[in-house]
Amino acid sequence: MKIAVLALALATLSSNALADDHPLLAAPTVLQCLHPEGARYLRVQRLADAWDGAAQYGADSSEVDRIYYSGIITYHPYALDAAVIWRKGMVRLVLLGDTAPLPPNTNCSLLNWNG
Repeated sequence: MKIAVLALALATLSSNALADDHPLLAAPTVLQCLHPEGARYLRVQRLADAWDGAAQYGADSSEVDRIYYSGIITYHPYALDAAVIWRKGMVRLVLLGDTAPLPPNTNCSLLNWNG
C-alpha cells in the first residue's frame, strides 16, 4: 500500500469527528499494517485526547487510541494501544502496547512520519 494512502487512513482514524462517526474507515488498515499475518478488526476507542510522550517526537498534537481485534484462527480478543501524533502536516503511530502473542510488524510504514 502506498504511504500516502496509509497516511490518509491514519489521519482518518485520528480525526476526532471521523474516528467517532466512522471508525471502520481507517482502523482496519492500521491493523492490517501492524498485523499483516491476519487479525479481525472489532472496534476502535479513543483513550485520550493527548499523549504525554508526544513532545519527544516534536509533535504538535496527539491522541491515544485502542484498536480491539481478534485472532483469525482462535478468535481470541486482543487490544492494541497506539498514540497518533502530528507535526507540520505529517502523522505517525507510536505503538504503546499490544496484547497479542505475535509481535506487531515493526516494518509497518505507519510507525514512521508520513505526510
